[in-house]
Amino acid sequence: MSLATSGAGAGAGAAMSMAAMAHGGPSAMTTHQQTSNAGGGPPPGGGGTTAAAPNSAALAADLIDKNQNLGWKAVKNLAKMPIVSVDLYGDTGEVAYFPPRNDEEGDYASNMEKIVVEGEVCVKAMGKVSRTGTSLALKKDSDAAHKALRRLITKSKGYETVFNDCLVEDGKADDALLIESPHLLLGERQVKYLSAVAKNKYTVSNESTHVIDEDDSKGITIRNGNLDGSTSAQQNDFDRVTLHLNMHAGKKALSLLPEEAVKIVLAKAKYDVSKSFPDLVDENDKEAYMEFPPAIAVPAWASNHYSIESLMEASDGMAVLYNRSVAALSGALVPKFVIDKKEKKGSIMPPKLWNVVMEKMKAHAGKIEQAQKKKEPLPNASYMPLVIMAGMTKDGLE
Repeated sequence: MSLATSGAGAGAGAAMSMAAMAHGGPSAMTTHQQTSNAGGGPPPGGGGTTAAAPNSAALAADLIDKNQNLGWKAVKNLAKMPIVSVDLYGDTGEVAYFPPRNDEEGDYASNMEKIVVEGEVCVKAMGKVSRTGTSLALKKDSDAAHKALRRLITKSKGYETVFNDCLVEDGKADDALLIESPHLLLGERQVKYLSAVAKNKYTVSNESTHVIDEDDSKGITIRNGNLDGSTSAQQNDFDRVTLHLNMHAGKKALSLLPEEAVKIVLAKAKYDVSKSFPDLVDENDKEAYMEFPPAIAVPAWASNHYSIESLMEASDGMAVLYNRSVAALSGALVPKFVIDKKEKKGSIMPPKLWNVVMEKMKAHAGKIEQAQKKKEPLPNASYMPLVIMAGMTKDGLE
């Protein structure tokens, strides 16, 4: 998320902010409600199910809170796992992690200097999920790739095989199919309700009334479907927009739900993070990393009920969700902890945004002091600087 700040430019990676917020325990998991309306983001596709509410930011906070269902027992069980933050709605798909809680270290906040001086990691950036970010580039006309993805769809296992046999780095290559930004399709009931931003990324397939139907077209298309297997909308709550993948010229096309595509993206991030924690790898369960809780910052324009529900499903109900604007603002206000390794002492450096706000406050205090000396009318005594922050990606604005 890029941030444009009134008075100064400030940047904060939402992924890093998420991990930092997540480390605070159960109290930090309470999502903050925005106080302003979010008028940006992808426009609704014509009065559909996902049109933005008048105050979509406030609705986002409410929906995110209600869908997390995080109990203290669940939090405690996950404390020994890293929190994997994925900037799913960003342009590049950055990944960061906050390490498992180490009970021997005690409270992280009180031992911050000791942790940093001794070289232990508090929050670590891992880079992008892949070169294609949060889009999936699939190998085309490969028997192994088709088999790996089909097995994952039918048996819900075999992620590492998909990573090795199915995913490719270059989504523009001739031998690749690109599922672009599958998170924009989360929870959508019918194609006609998609935003123009999401719809323009795909070719829309013609509807069919047959339960089993083959599309002879090449590449990836989206179509109306239903959880009962139909390839047309049934006008009920089980309708879904589905991805139709013609991966292999000699094999049947595969149907993939957006939740399944997003789950592959999150699984890849968790898998990469798991390499930093070999002691958490279970020889009897090669996919134990799938239990790592993800942290995701969700923009207000993507916080309708359907998409939040689908995002939690893609995360196996373990995601820690935040308003993306709040996560970015938190990141912009996080002080920098600077260590002098020779002296083994640390100091807190205030963030740039904080310095700008304080400078404005001091300047106004100076005006009041001058007015008092000259016995002139005092400036606004309740003055506070107004900070306007805009979060913008290629898919939306808030």
